[in-house]
This record gives sequence, C-alpha cells and structure tokens, in this order.
Amino acid sequence: MDVHRSAAQDDRSSMSFDQAPAASAPPPVHWAPEGARPVSAPSDRTGVAAAAPRSRPEGLPDMTFDAPSASAEDSRWQASPTPATPTGAAARAVVDVSRQSMTVFKGPRVVARYQISTAARGIGNTEASFRTPLGRHRVHQKFGADAPLGTVFRSRVNTHTVASILTAPVDVEEDLILTRILWLDGLEPGLNKGPGIDSRERFIYIHGTNEEGLIGSPVSHGCVRMRNRDVIALFDLLPRGAEVEIVRGGG
Repeated sequence: MDVHRSAAQDDRSSMSFDQAPAASAPPPVHWAPEGARPVSAPSDRTGVAAAAPRSRPEGLPDMTFDAPSASAEDSRWQASPTPATPTGAAARAVVDVSRQSMTVFKGPRVVARYQISTAARGIGNTEASFRTPLGRHRVHQKFGADAPLGTVFRSRVNTHTVASILTAPVDVEEDLILTRILWLDGLEPGLNKGPGIDSRERFIYIHGTNEEGLIGSPVSHGCVRMRNRDVIALFDLLPRGAEVEIVRGGG
C-alpha cells in the first residue's frame, strides 16, 4: 500500500525475521471472479478483522509520511541494477491494473496468474497519495517465509498472531497485512524512484489481506493485495531481485 504512512505505521503488514512454524503447501492457483465493491476509508487498525462489515465514509484520510529526507543526488535515488536471479529462466511478474490481475512468467512461459487488488484511488506515484505506482520494480526484500497463513505483520515484523480472513465481499475496519510481504523498489528514476515518488520509501508491497472477498476490485491503499494462499505461492516463485512491472493495461 502506498499507504504505509510512517516507519511505525508503514505497511501495517510487514513481517518479521522471526518466522513461525511452516505452513502447509498452498493449493493450485485459483480464480474466483467477484463484482466491484464500494470503497471506504482506512483508519488506524490495531486488531484482527471483525466478521461484521462496518460503514465508513467515502474517501481516505490524509496521513503523515515520514520517509527520510534526501537530495536528488542521494545514491538511494539513482538507477540501480537488478541483482542476478538464480540460474535458469528468470521469473518476473506483470501487474495489470485495468484487469486487476497478475501474470508470472519464467522466460516467455506463463507459470501462474492471480487476481489482485490495487489502489482504490487509482494509479499514482506521489507519497501519501494512496495510489499504485506504474513502471518497473524489483523485489527489494521478502518477509514471512514459513509464517502460518493469516499471520499479521506490522512494520514488516511478525506479530505471531493470526487474523480471521473474510471471504465475503465486505469492507471491514481492520485492514491488515498478512502472510507474506514482497517489498518493491522502483527501477525508473522520475517515475517510481526518487524524492517524493519512491516506491520503496512509500512502502509499496505485494501482500496478503484479511479482506479476500474484495480481491479483484481496486480497494487497496496503494499496495498490491493478494489472496493469502496466492501470495504464499508467489513468494516461492519470485526470488529477491525479480522484476515486477505494474502496467495500466486495458486496450
């Protein structure tokens, strides 16, 4: 989510390096079409998802962004090469915003396809915009290997608690980051890398969600949400350094 407002609040779904017991192997990739859902505002979340939907006002609140300041010359903002991936065909993913889908390739071959959810506010790259950035990214870091399905992460730290996962298409107050995190780093200066627009400093993740029933509709706060079993499968498919391109799609 873009939303990861601050270092303490950043992704509300990070995982820790302390990993919990191994989860069972994920089932095959699945598709389950859902209709569009109304969008409601995020709020400070502290617990696990409640079973009953809550009514919330339209729109998202302004939040404080406190990434470290840096000049345009700072090395963090310079284009950086993607680290080498393991031998053999390199895995990469393409997120299609218009179709709310992700396709994973190894070389020219499609190996998986998932439904996802991008931002309710649409496409955008500025900090605190709650929008999903376009362009080429790489997997900067991964969190949550072997954590049980539904594990709650806060600021990429494993809380060792497991959330209730809602499969009904309802929007609840508890908007959590669950199961696995793939933290994205922009590769295109001026588009998703640099002061005020940097995907890594905005804490743009691919992660699991407690609101699985809304997957397939744009309802996130900037991140790419996935069903929890799907993000476990993706975590194993994409190594650190793998490319993830986010495209407008359509047409």
